[in-house]
Amino acid sequence: MPLVYYMKGIFYLNRQNGLQRCSGCSKQWYCNRDCQRGSWDVHRYECKNLKRIHPLDPPDAARLLARAVFRLQNGGDKTEEKIDERRSRKFKDLMDHNKDVKEDKKRYEHFLSLVVVLHKYIGAENLPSEADLLGIFGRICINSFNINDSSLNPVGTGLYLAASIFDHSCQPNAFVTFESTSLIVRSMVDWKALDWSKIRISYNDVMNTNEDRLEELHQRYYFWCDCNHCHDVKRNMVMSSIICGECMESC
Repeated sequence: MPLVYYMKGIFYLNRQNGLQRCSGCSKQWYCNRDCQRGSWDVHRYECKNLKRIHPLDPPDAARLLARAVFRLQNGGDKTEEKIDERRSRKFKDLMDHNKDVKEDKKRYEHFLSLVVVLHKYIGAENLPSEADLLGIFGRICINSFNINDSSLNPVGTGLYLAASIFDHSCQPNAFVTFESTSLIVRSMVDWKALDWSKIRISYNDVMNTNEDRLEELHQRYYFWCDCNHCHDVKRNMVMSSIICGECMESC
């Protein structure tokens, strides 16, 4: 059977054409009125802070991190997203990669800069401990998705608990698209019986060279891919080669 699976999550939309703006803070953007109403349970906390610090405009990463903090403080830590009838995931089930983030100088420095921003943006009284905040940051870094419009232009970033179950392969059997902020997983193969443990999506561009894919995966997600494509010597030679002018003329 083909797989089409819808998921909702914590998201932040950047300013883009066609989106509607919050009339209160003029900083948050929405697909439509329904999207705005559905987001108010979190946005009402950030809206007042955005108005308070105006004209300062927190960076996107700080906005998403703050939204996650507000969501977790208001029952989001108990929120579950169902994967199937037997399994579901909470935020705490995601790997925080604390050790990896701390050893990643560039990413850890980015985190520390966000802590400074968040103190001004939502106030120290609304922040968890630095260790807990690092755990939230790490989970977002590793598990977030770029939200794209119908033309595949990026319009925001989202964290989807159930979708975090999908592992990577450079030869995926499923792919992710979006309808508004709903994440949709679509199968590229037919399944006689759905096995979630065998569903694979690609975390990066499969058309990149083997070397570039491996380096990007390790830098962003802290693992070395070991899929069949990465061991396909012939494919890797083709993906890394170019045809000279004389060869093209003889083709």
